[in-house]
Amino acid sequence: MRAVVSAYGKINLFLDVLGKREDGFHEVKMVMQSIKLADYISLMPWKENILLCSSKFLPTNKNNLALQALVLMQNNFSQVPKVRINLEKHLPVAAGLAGGSSDAAAVISGINELFKLQLSLADLQGLGAQIGSDVPFCLTAPTALASGRGEIITPLEDLPPMYVVLAKPQTGAATAQVYKNLTPADYASHPSLDDYLTFIKNKDRQALKENIYNVLEKSTFRLIPKLEKMKEQFIALGAPYTLMSGSGTTLFSLFDDAEEAFAFYRKIKNRCKTSFFTETLTTAAINERVKIYED
Repeated sequence: MRAVVSAYGKINLFLDVLGKREDGFHEVKMVMQSIKLADYISLMPWKENILLCSSKFLPTNKNNLALQALVLMQNNFSQVPKVRINLEKHLPVAAGLAGGSSDAAAVISGINELFKLQLSLADLQGLGAQIGSDVPFCLTAPTALASGRGEIITPLEDLPPMYVVLAKPQTGAATAQVYKNLTPADYASHPSLDDYLTFIKNKDRQALKENIYNVLEKSTFRLIPKLEKMKEQFIALGAPYTLMSGSGTTLFSLFDDAEEAFAFYRKIKNRCKTSFFTETLTTAAINERVKIYED
């Protein structure tokens, strides 16, 4: 028997930093959205814990979040045996798309289904939070408000469908450095989160696109000026609703129309080799991400 799990990526439609916490993390409020682009994880009982990965850029030892998630489940539930993890990697690494966190969430979800642990969503999220701040979101609804350090999740209504073009330059940014580089001016003025939540409730697609926001963008642009120029180029090429996701460095552009989005994707794929055409997800897709096979 084996489980195959879709580990969907995410984008941040709205990201605000409220300040630094006593524990050293930053207090954030974010609207996060799952996208169809995904890694695929296969889980099956094995003679030893092992992680096989299609990407040479990821460690396959205890530093990999997917393997950490497996060990966490084994430490908490004696009925979970040794497992082989096959990770088919499609999400770019260190891209602000929660690739590692989504892989960990996929392992937690898959182990829960494969070995019939019958854990509640709250139980799964509590376990996921021990791995990383983004993992609880990756276990829940496709659209959600994340607060605290990102681990407190409030599901929101599904977005109206939108198409997404992603582009990740070769240059990366260290999350800690991006946060350290924030200045008071970065917080000065921005769209209202409460308004944004209203736009989601009303399914106002145009307002949702016009009011995307990421307080970390200016900080990252100061560290990587080429990224800001890249965003300006994308806007000039016909993608006015473009934003950096998370702490970077992936840019995403939102579109209502699939043909328009794909035409833009074709324009940029030669400028940025790590580019993708995808779309937002619904609750139905998230609910079907784990498939069990009686091999």
